Amino acid sequence: MTTRGHFTGLRAEDLAPTVLLPGDPGRVDAVAMSLDTIEVQGGSGDHRFVTGMIDGARVSSVSAGIGCPVTALVVEELADLGVRTVLRIGTCGALQPDLKPGVMVVASAAVSGDGTSRAYGAGADPAVADIDVVAALLQACEAEGVPHVTGVVRSHDAFYLESPWARGDFRDRVQVWIDSGVLALENESSALFSVAALRGLSAGSILASGYPILDHPADFSHGEENKVRMVRVALSAAVRMAQPTIGLVQGAGSS
Repeated sequence: MTTRGHFTGLRAEDLAPTVLLPGDPGRVDAVAMSLDTIEVQGGSGDHRFVTGMIDGARVSSVSAGIGCPVTALVVEELADLGVRTVLRIGTCGALQPDLKPGVMVVASAAVSGDGTSRAYGAGADPAVADIDVVAALLQACEAEGVPHVTGVVRSHDAFYLESPWARGDFRDRVQVWIDSGVLALENESSALFSVAALRGLSAGSILASGYPILDHPADFSHGEENKVRMVRVALSAAVRMAQPTIGLVQGAGSS
């Protein structure tokens, strides 16, 4: 097993078997604030990390930066360093009109609209999350009383082609995904799921939703309260996954 990541500089001994993977390095601080104790913390630039204990479980968080290429790079190194489960925590742009701000989207799969996932062999079918990770996230949402949905999201490379800030009429570009029932747009999950499948990792994503992008106020942010709630749910799921998983899938649901 590799002992240090070539690009991230992460060391195997500094990582827990389960890693929460935000894009934003600042979100690692939110995870750190929620841990009972911190064992080690460090990193620089996009790749910051923390490892500690919460409710008897050892958990890490490592920031990857934005986009599928760098997500794939970090997940490859996490696999080399002995990590077994990777849980993306991030935000998304809601596509469905009834998906309101603050609702957590637990991705069961991700349409691969990016080049990285296709390089890893993704095709027309969505890249799929691990069923036990999805179940743990759903159970954690229910236990925390957090509104949530589960379903397919779309990952893509070109943020400014499919967003409220896009040039031209982005509505024409996203309508096919709305009509197909895709819940939201984001930029990393398909690569995470594709690499995880090839490397034998368990992976999932939980995403804080914003306004539907066809009715998106220009000054909207996803809100710190929603991001804190997302971190809390992800950590609860990580604790659940550190415990015996018998019956985990049977107890999952959505609301």
